[in-house]
Amino acid sequence: MPRKKIVQDDELLLAARRVLARVGPAGVTVEKVAQETGLAKATLLQRFGSKRGLMLALAEQGTAMLRQRFAEALKQEGSPLARLIDLFSARSGIIGKPEQLAGQLMFLPTALGDKDFRKLAVEQARLSIAGAEELIAAAVAAKELLCEDIHELAQLIHVTYNGALLTWVVLQKGKVQDSTRASVEAVLRPYRARRGRHA
Repeated sequence: MPRKKIVQDDELLLAARRVLARVGPAGVTVEKVAQETGLAKATLLQRFGSKRGLMLALAEQGTAMLRQRFAEALKQEGSPLARLIDLFSARSGIIGKPEQLAGQLMFLPTALGDKDFRKLAVEQARLSIAGAEELIAAAVAAKELLCEDIHELAQLIHVTYNGALLTWVVLQKGKVQDSTRASVEAVLRPYRARRGRHA
């Protein structure tokens, strides 16, 4: 029985994430998510309590997903540098249109003013930097990168990734995954070991 409940929760949040991608945080309502799932509004309210509870559950799931992505990337075989670049490019995979990301950014002031959302935002930032550090360290050990301050480079990649998202929203050029990949690759280029540099 508990296993069935976990699966149901994941399905509900997946449906909520689809609604979020279409209408942005401001447009998300319990009614719309209920329609997406085919369940009664009362069922979702019983599970999440309110729109805030639903959005908080999505943020918690997003944090868990980010943690899992870095853990999986660290376990994979092959080039740590390629895994680092691929991971930051794939992180933006759910975003298809600039309007989707712009809608999420509009929710940021509200989220940062809420201690529970802010706690998750801080945790995600720390996960991003710490995960990048581990992959950079692996790339240094594999002689793909030459870097004396791994923490500094990890922070730079984190900042670059988020800056690339904002730039893409404004310029609306190409795919967001291509934008984030190109930006992260540009930051890493000066640190590449000679044999790892592009010809």
